[in-house]
Amino acid sequence: MLNESGILSDSIRYFHTPGPFASENLFSTERAGIYHCTKGYSFSRPRSDTGTCQLMLITEGELTLEYEHGHFCANAGCIIAMQLGEEQKYYTHSESLRMYWLHLDGPVIKAYIREINRINGVVFPVNGNPDIERYFRQILNQFPRGISDEHRYSILVHELLAALTFPLNQKKLHGIRNTIELAIIYMEEHYNDTNLSVEELAARYSVSKSYFIRKFKEYTGVSPHQYLLSVRIRMAKQLLDTTSESIENISEKCGFYSASHFIMYFRKVTGMTPLHFRMLWR
Repeated sequence: MLNESGILSDSIRYFHTPGPFASENLFSTERAGIYHCTKGYSFSRPRSDTGTCQLMLITEGELTLEYEHGHFCANAGCIIAMQLGEEQKYYTHSESLRMYWLHLDGPVIKAYIREINRINGVVFPVNGNPDIERYFRQILNQFPRGISDEHRYSILVHELLAALTFPLNQKKLHGIRNTIELAIIYMEEHYNDTNLSVEELAARYSVSKSYFIRKFKEYTGVSPHQYLLSVRIRMAKQLLDTTSESIENISEKCGFYSASHFIMYFRKVTGMTPLHFRMLWR
């Protein structure tokens, strides 16, 4: 039984000490747990310089969170994603609160949590996505017998983090999601049109340019311009690798204004010229 107010006796807390390689290079966890709490459960943490982050999945009841000068309510089916270095307090008024929680470390864990917060917020619903709870269960199931394969454990954590970078709060995107998906299809099919622009795409789907850019980035993580450029570079790589066509022809076929424009962007994205890329892969 955990000796903390409001935590019931069927709660479990796990501990693990990552090895040197895992501590420096992999996603790892020193503490995790499955809590069953009742009214009166409360926990606060002062600001610190820790690099650890926390993910929580509420499976029953409601948890109230005070974090980064905000006030959040996490109901059953909600995720909480936060950095533990920030001052925080959470508590419940529910008669029964159940949750999974993970304290996560790793070289890029703070960047991942920032990206999840940017896309979905600090508290957000999983909207019935069964994969999210499955990832939590798979991760927590590693602890009772000891984490013998820290590489496999890191992969599981990475899969959970990657799943959480998808916009799970579909209410935010309900009115524009179909438009964004149609715009993506249109860009994939018309990337070779040198006149294709963000303005044209926004006008095609009858939305303002600023709104289209903001929602496109919210949905995909990149701007429409960046996405179109990535499509053009991807197709250019394919032509460089599978044909002997000139740089000029490839730049034209992939929608660039000129060969010099193509070379400049290709080098910016890949770190090498198109010719170097062709020589490297042949």
